[in-house]
Parts: sequence; C-alpha cells; structure tokens
Amino acid sequence: MSGTSRVRSALYATRVAVVLWFSGVRDALCVWRCIEFFVHDPRILRKTGECFGLNGLIFLGSILLWEYGLAPGMHLLLQAMGNTAGAEYILACLQAVYIVLWLLPVYCISFALSCVWYQELAELAMKWLQAHERPREQDPSMAKEAARGSPVMEQMAHEVYRVVLFGVFYLQVSLLGYVPYIGKPLYLVLVSWLYALYSFDYRWGLSRKHLQQRIAFFQQHWAFFLGFGCVCTVATCAWPFFKQAAIMNMMYPLFILVACKSDPLKAYKEVAQHEKVAGPLSSRQLPIFSAATWMTSLILQNFYGTLQVPGRLAQHKLKLVGAVGAALVCCAVYSFAGESQR
Repeated sequence: MSGTSRVRSALYATRVAVVLWFSGVRDALCVWRCIEFFVHDPRILRKTGECFGLNGLIFLGSILLWEYGLAPGMHLLLQAMGNTAGAEYILACLQAVYIVLWLLPVYCISFALSCVWYQELAELAMKWLQAHERPREQDPSMAKEAARGSPVMEQMAHEVYRVVLFGVFYLQVSLLGYVPYIGKPLYLVLVSWLYALYSFDYRWGLSRKHLQQRIAFFQQHWAFFLGFGCVCTVATCAWPFFKQAAIMNMMYPLFILVACKSDPLKAYKEVAQHEKVAGPLSSRQLPIFSAATWMTSLILQNFYGTLQVPGRLAQHKLKLVGAVGAALVCCAVYSFAGESQR
C-alpha cells in the first residue's frame, strides 16, 4: 500500500471514529428516555429520588455548607478575635478535620448505598424493558454467553474479578493523570471510558454476559463508548474531588437508565450505512484494559496462593491491615488536596 493510500485510509478511519464518537455523545444526552421508566414504574422514580436526596441534599449539601457557611463564618470569627495572622492556618486545620471526620465518612456511606441502589435501579429497568419491549439485538458472542449461563460460584468469582479490575484500572487512570503534559488529557479520555463501562456494565451483568466478553465488546466499540462517557466527564471534570463525587453519584442513575435504552450495535449499523463502511461493522479492538487485566490476574493469583498455604494469611495479617490503613490515609490526603485546590 502506498503512502497516499495509507494516509487516505487513516483519515477515513478517523472520520468514522469521530462519527461514532458523536453517536455515543448523542445517546448519552438522550436523558428524556428516563421519563418512560419514571412514568411506568414508580419504584424507578423513587430509587432515583433516593440517589438525588442522599448525594444532592446530604453529600453535596455538606460540601456547600462548609464552603458558603462554616468556612466564611469561622474566618470572620477568627478575624474578629484578632487572630488575622494565623486565621488561614487554623481554617485549613479545621477544614482537614471536617473532611476526615465528616465528608470522608459521608462519601464512603454514599458510595456504598449508591452502588446498591444503582444495582436495584438497573434490575427494575431491565425487568420493565424485558416485559414491554422486544429483545435488543446483541453481539453474537455476548448472546451466546448469556444463553449458556454460569454456576453460582463462577458468578461470584467473576464478580470479585470485576471489582478488582475496576479498582486497578481506576488506580492506573489516577496515576497516569500526574504524567507531565499528556497526563490530564489522557486522564479525561480514560475516565470517560470508565464512566461508560460503569453505565453499561449493570445492564450487561444482569444479562449474565461473561466479563471477558463485555470487555472485548467494549474495546471493539471504543469510539461509541468514549463519546458516551465524555458527557459524564464534562459534567464533573471541573470540580474538586468530593464535589465531583457528589455530582456524579447524583447524576449516575440517569446514565444507567439511558444505557439500558441505548443500542451501540444499532448506532454502529447506522454509521456504517451512512459512511458505507466495508468489512466488519466495528473497528479494530483498542486494548484499553490490557494493563489492568494483567495486574488484576497477578493480584488474584497471589491472593489465591496466600489462601491455599495454611497460616500464610495470618502471617500477612499485619501487612493487610497496614495496606488498608495506608489506602484510607492516601484517600484522605488526596481528598484534602483536591478540596484545597478548588
């Protein structure tokens, strides 16, 4: 293939990817699809309201209470007491105490409850869809996995693998964000994919699709999912850590419901028909989760080996407790740094 042909092929592939990205953005913005769920099943509306209440009124309200109530009031009080020189230092210490003793526990409770409510919300939405709509067209490999089913222990193993994989990938994304020059753009792109995967994974999990099949499908249709997740990222990227978490947890029920109604394959077929794409419908797989998958397998293999050796887990108990404590301290420091940079 000549150089001109390669350039022309690359430009054409880029144009198709951009159109697919725009299709994902368009799907994510179809929030009006949630109204159908709200009208026909009040339980979905109630669960969404609970998410808005916990994350909007309590979590986000606590952040705004500090920013616009407690912090200005304490600053004026310290100035009135004549302690102008040390006012900023005292206020920073009080902010750290407020974050560690109040915002961090509220964040953990909000995260735990929201995850449970998201699962219940997705279950209600999928049940309603299965009862009132024709089955949506699926990727053949994913449909085959869904029909076969899995034993209970295998499902539990897949769930543990999924949780560790998402945690490792988020850690990877966070670390890459500190790379000079390219760190921030790379962080935004990877977080967009992570948000999209979160949104669709509830639906795929309820359909009993194998995790490896979900990841392969996601990486095959990376352009669409990048567009879908970009909407979540744009809505939250400008805020500091806690405020970003509160807004995202508050909005996420809508993205889960939109993902339940979304049809990536249909969007790809429309783009393929419009662009006259020859060959396979989807683009070449992008190995988004390759590093995270390798690290997850390494972690779980070592953990499984620790469980198999008698007494080895007890020997490493202190290390496990120390690792958990270090993780909590790092989370608090990272949260305080994010709030301080607002």
